Amino acid sequence: MASLGGLAGQRKRYHSLSRWFLQGAIIAMAAGIDFPSALRVGVEGLGVTFFSIVGILLLGILLGRLLGVARDTALLVSVGTAVCGGSAIAAIAGVIKPGNQKIATSLTVVFTLNGLALFVFPMIGHGLGLSQASFAWWSALSIHDTSSVVGAASAYGESSLQLATTVKLARALWIIPIAIVFGVLRRDRVDSHRSFSAFPWFVLVFVGVVALFWGLPGLRGAGSVLSGLGKSAMVVALFFIGACIDFKGIRAAGARAFLLGVSLWLPTAALALVYVYHFH
Repeated sequence: MASLGGLAGQRKRYHSLSRWFLQGAIIAMAAGIDFPSALRVGVEGLGVTFFSIVGILLLGILLGRLLGVARDTALLVSVGTAVCGGSAIAAIAGVIKPGNQKIATSLTVVFTLNGLALFVFPMIGHGLGLSQASFAWWSALSIHDTSSVVGAASAYGESSLQLATTVKLARALWIIPIAIVFGVLRRDRVDSHRSFSAFPWFVLVFVGVVALFWGLPGLRGAGSVLSGLGKSAMVVALFFIGACIDFKGIRAAGARAFLLGVSLWLPTAALALVYVYHFH
């Protein structure tokens, strides 16, 4: 029992380290991103992001009922699939207060699919002959967590990495209106402090760093160096993410929750691929 407790504690430390390395890496890489391009990408993806998020949430709630998955678990898995994985789950959990077991189940489902996406998406992208831009859009629209989007895109290519990171972080900002909506719907259960602290505020720092290094041309050289350090930090973050895998937790999450996660993920990835083929 002691060894199991030690292993759980080690995974918790790895998870914390991966989060800090990931956020630091993304902020550092922002120093090398062109601000007008980032702004254009955010505006360009506004419509498809809105409709895809609404569609995934509605489909997730419906499938959750059909599969007999607990309502809050289905909602958390849906939000994690629609927006940005674990960050979205943590933020919305602060609003609906579902209980630790449901949070753990949804996080396990999303985290497992994220790990699979790291390896599968680059292989599929190369197999289909997707361009750097096409793969960036596809991965950002289809993969749950920012970490896995960045990991898959970095394995695909440099330009894919920058574009995918920008698209995904713009998508992550949708946590704010979604949390507000569910806060209104479940006003009696809101834990505003927990929801506030769970929001990925590093996204706003990312935007600020992009604007700073673009607005001050004299910093461009330093920005290139900082961006390179960010890519090195990303490698470390991905190592810690892999070390967090808990196969016992995967079994405990249950087949129905995983079936829901896969049933949401596959059509999301397929429709995103159709969108990429037609518009990118």
